[in-house]
Order: sequence, then C-alpha cells, then structure tokens
Amino acid sequence: MRRTTSLFLGFVAAGLALAPLVSAYSTGITGVARPAQGCTCHGMAGTTSNTTTEVSVVGLPDAYVPSTTYHLQAWVRGIALPAPRFAGFDLEATAGTLHALDSSAWVSGLDGQATHSAPKPVGFVGPTGVGSSWDIDWVAPNPGAGPVTFYLAGNVVNGIGLQTNADQGDIWSVADPGFVVAEGQAGVTTTTTPPPTTTTTISTVTTTTLAPAVDSWPRRFFDAQNTANVGDDPKLTPANAPDLTLLATLSADGPPTFGVTVVNHTPVVGDRLVFFGDMVGWFYVYDVSGLDAQPPAAPRLLLRIATHTAGPVGSALGTYTGVQSTPNLALVTNPSTGQDEQRLYFGANRVDKTLWCLNVDKIVADRSATPSGALCEDTCECNVNGDCPADPPGCTRDAPSACQTYFCDGPWPMSLGSPEPPVDLGGDRNTLNGSPLFAADMPFPGGPRDVLYVPSTGLDCSNGEFYALDAFTGEKLWTFDPVVNGDGLGGVIWTAPAMSRDRTQLFLTTGDCVQKPQMAELAESLVALDPITGARQWWHQRRLVDVADLDIGNSPTIVDVDGTGGCHLVVTIDKDSCIYGFPQQPDVPQVGDLDFDPLRVGQQRLLWRPCFAYGSLGGGFDAAGGVISGRILAASAALPLGTLPGDDVNAFAVDACTGDFKWASSTLGASFGEGAAASGMFFMPTGTRLDVVRMDS
Repeated sequence: MRRTTSLFLGFVAAGLALAPLVSAYSTGITGVARPAQGCTCHGMAGTTSNTTTEVSVVGLPDAYVPSTTYHLQAWVRGIALPAPRFAGFDLEATAGTLHALDSSAWVSGLDGQATHSAPKPVGFVGPTGVGSSWDIDWVAPNPGAGPVTFYLAGNVVNGIGLQTNADQGDIWSVADPGFVVAEGQAGVTTTTTPPPTTTTTISTVTTTTLAPAVDSWPRRFFDAQNTANVGDDPKLTPANAPDLTLLATLSADGPPTFGVTVVNHTPVVGDRLVFFGDMVGWFYVYDVSGLDAQPPAAPRLLLRIATHTAGPVGSALGTYTGVQSTPNLALVTNPSTGQDEQRLYFGANRVDKTLWCLNVDKIVADRSATPSGALCEDTCECNVNGDCPADPPGCTRDAPSACQTYFCDGPWPMSLGSPEPPVDLGGDRNTLNGSPLFAADMPFPGGPRDVLYVPSTGLDCSNGEFYALDAFTGEKLWTFDPVVNGDGLGGVIWTAPAMSRDRTQLFLTTGDCVQKPQMAELAESLVALDPITGARQWWHQRRLVDVADLDIGNSPTIVDVDGTGGCHLVVTIDKDSCIYGFPQQPDVPQVGDLDFDPLRVGQQRLLWRPCFAYGSLGGGFDAAGGVISGRILAASAALPLGTLPGDDVNAFAVDACTGDFKWASSTLGASFGEGAAASGMFFMPTGTRLDVVRMDS
C-alpha cells in the first residue's frame, strides 16, 4: 500500500536559504533536512507555534522491497508573509539512492540528497496554500539495510528580495522525527505506479439538497444574478440538515504526470450529470443517476478530457494552469434548425484553446446506449509548455482527444484572441480563470442571439479582457478592455460576471497591478456595462494605488428585494474584508456632495460599506461571493493569516439593502470558495468539511 506522510509544523527562528534572486541557495541546498541540523538564513523571528507550513512525502510504501524503485513526490505547502511566492526543499534518505525526475530538482553528488534547482512558485488556496512538489525516484537499498528514514525540509518564501531583510516573512519546517519505512520481504509484490491523486473539492453529490423545481446547478453562483440561492427544498430543513451524510465521492483521478490534482471550483449539475475540472488540466463528466436507486449505485465516470494545461507553475502562464473555471450549462438555439441544444462551456488556462464546449445531448444519449463504463478517456496530459509524458507513446499536446466526438460543432475549443499587441508572452495570451455567463435571446440589432459573456485573465499585470460571444458560432460580438492607456497592462478579470434581473446591465469586477496607479482607468473596479453594446454605464474604482495586492477577487452579487423597504443593488465583497453596496442604476455624486471624489470624477455612488477582520493578498474575502437569502447576504472570509487575536469569527452577514450588521459566526471555517443557500440555510465548504448555519440568525 502506498501512503502520504505529512507533518504540520510551526514557525522556526532560522530558515532555509531558498529565496529567489537574493539568496545564494536559490539553486538548492543539502545537509539541512534533519531537525538537529537546522539552517541559518530564512525564517520568521520568534518561535511561536503555528500550523501554516506542511512538508510531506507522497508515495512512500509501508515496507519497501529491496532494490525496488519507488516514485515519490516531495511536497511543500504553506504561506509566507505577506504572500507566498516560492518554495524549495531538501530531501534525505538514510539508505538507497535518490534520482531527480523533476526538471526543477537535482541530487547532490556529495551527500546524495535531493533539492531544488530553482524555487517553484506556490499557489495560494486555503490557509496552507496549494503548495509545490518535486518528482523523485528512490531506489531501495539491498537486502539487510533495515528501516530507512526520510528527512524533508521545506521553505515557503515571499520573494520580496530586500537585501537588508530578505528573509523576513519566510516560513520553513522540517519533518520531525522523519518518515520511517520498514524493510519488507524479498519477492513481495509492491505497486510502483505514480502516487495517488488527491482531491480538494466539494466531492459529495446529494440529490436531496435541491428543490423539486430546481433540477440543476447550471453555473457558478447558480443564477445570472449570482445569488447562489436554490430556494426551499421540502426534503431539506434546519431540523434534518445535521443528519446529512456522505453519499458519494467523485474522484479527480487523471494521471498526475505534472502534479497532484486539485479541484478549486464549484461543480455544476444537470440531467444527473456532474461536470468539473482540475488544476492539472483534466476535465471530468460523471453520471450520478444511480444515486437515486436503493441502494444507491456509485457514480460512473463518463468522460475524462485532457486540456493539456498542466503546470509547471513556473511557466509563462504563472499560477494560471489547468481548469479553474466553473463550467456553465446552457440551452442554445441552433440558428440553422431552430432546435435547442444542451451545451456545457468551460474555460481552460491555455492561450490557443481557451474556451471549450461539450454537446450534452450526445452525452446523455450515449449514457443510455452504453449502460456501463466510460464513454471516452484521454490517457495523457501535457503541460502548458508543450512537454508531454513518454508513456503512453505518441502523446502530444495537439493530438485529437479521445472525446472529440462530444465536442460541439464549430470552432470549439476556441481561442479568445489577443486584441492588443502582446507584452508578456508574444502572441495570444488570454486565459480563463473566471466562469462565463450565458444569456439566451438577447435583443441584438440583427435579431435575438444566445450570448456568452466571458472574462479573461492573461497574466498578472497583463491585459484582462471581457468578451461577448455568440454562444453557437463563437463569433465575437464586442470586447471590453479595462485599461487601454499607457502600456495597457492591468484590469485582470478573474471572476464570473452578473446580470441584472431585467437583463439591461452586466456587472464585472477587475483586478490591478501592485503599486501601479490606475487613475482614469478601470482596474481595481466594479464596472457596469450595456450587455448589447459593451458600452460602460457606470464604474467605481476601489483603490488608485494598491500596495497590498488586495484586488476585488470576488464576483458581484445582484440584490433584488421587492416591496416596501426593498432595494435593487449590486454588492461586491473585497479582499480588504469590506462589503460594498451600490445602486444598480447610474447615480454619480456631484461637486459639493459629501461623497464626491475629485480624483475619480464620474464614478458611481457608494451607498454603504461595513468592514470585518483584516485585508490581505489572500483576503478578507477572496475567490468567493455573497450568498443571498431573502434580504440577508452572508459570506465566509479566507483570513489566511488566521483570525484576529481573541476573535475567532470569520463568517459574516449583513442586511443586503442597508449593509447593517446581522450576525457573525465562528462555526464556519475559513474558505477560499463560495457557499450556497437552500431552505434558509448557508452551506459553506471549508477545506475538508461542509459547514451549515441558518441564514437568518
């Protein structure tokens, strides 16, 4: 049996010398893996215990067979202050031989230890980060060597690179007492396949959590207003919610050639099918119709598609790898036949094949015609640089997918194009981290059109773009660029847009470039657009110069409360830990008004802004959105540096019309994700569990 061995450790007074640019050890260091050895370069001052850094070795057997080769992964997960940027490692085996498979690792000829040849960038999801890993082969020693201990040290650094204090905020840990593997009997068969994948996602599909009138979760935040509210379910009440149990697990089990799979977005559900992707670049379609049977039948994998968008994270695309965009189900009219087609759209972080489309009608038909097994499975995944595994033979980035027959007719998967001269990549650089929004029968001048409204990211500090596309043909109808002057950089769009209930307004949020003024531009802003022409209706810029890399890392939420005392607002939550409320219709302060801003003349009026906890690169509120139930808006904060001293609260609710405080809770864990409302309850995934509280109290 193979295993993952890990230890959570705290801050240490000294640190590993792994910082890029300024450190003499940015190309690796050995002889520091054991707890008694320690280091002299990086680290937080002080010895306060903290569980922010994890080192682990994936793939170790319970007992090794002498002279057998085992494929391992050395993992380093954690945060640095103010933000994690890079990680490095030192791995020692007390017997046997280590061989570096990873292009960013090497083995010292002096002591046989494995270390990084270049620090790897670290993703930032959750209080322990996504982390970085290195692939290492270990050849077990000859018979009679006895137990072998694996020592691993790892460091996560902020990359600030200040010559006078380069190590401040860097955090390291060691495996203490180390990972011990016993010697097994010769001749015993032991698997040597790559280490098992792990999944971090909401992996439970429960058919009793949706109201009878709602048979699908079609997009991120459920509806075009991003309310994340599915209504009341007679089978699900606050009385029986504590009795919910795990019904099924959907595995992200694509071959982990370029790392361990991570699912960091919300799946969508329709026709008893579940659609989701992972950060290694695999996209999955599962049949869950068997969950209605008694006893329930296990979910069935129908499609596994390789988008060839895996790491390395240090590639030109930065942290934008794999499939991080929640898919979108849509009923699209074929203009030639007038017939409706069920389609599934999802984005990938690949510059030449950015937006993908699947024919759901064909998947449903073939599910019935083929009652068991998968309909198709790709078997290899290349990375964003075009590097492909040697096994299976013939694996190439542009080889036809085994699931090609389920792709939509037309230009899919399609490139979004790059409307401005390239700056960072050379050629098309648009990638897609946010989720598209589908709107049927939009009243365009030439006649009704089904439209996809698509955000794009590019690189950090690159040129974010927003597109309106014909949902059937992929024709580009219009584009919106938040930053057009100067070098054109900034205005990255990570998040899903929202549409007003009357479909006359489209709202989106934008990011920025750190410490780069964006006066007269629309980075770091909430923007309202005309969905037919793309013309700007109004805007509100959060910060002119952002020295803390806060951004608006969350989608807007539409608030429509009818009747006396009601309101029609658009609300955004922010990495600065504040919640902002604006009128949907244009309302611009004039000279002499108390809220007139002479530096941002013409921007929309802010109605209210309550603030909670603290802001940081990872939140405040990050990669999430508000959840609406009645006139209550709730959100769970990320708080990657932990809760405030003496205050363990990290979930908050306000009156969605007035911004008045309603409640705060420490019951919900910190989260980099969005929740949902059903039957008056707030469901929030928080890492490895699902937390549930009442929305009204």
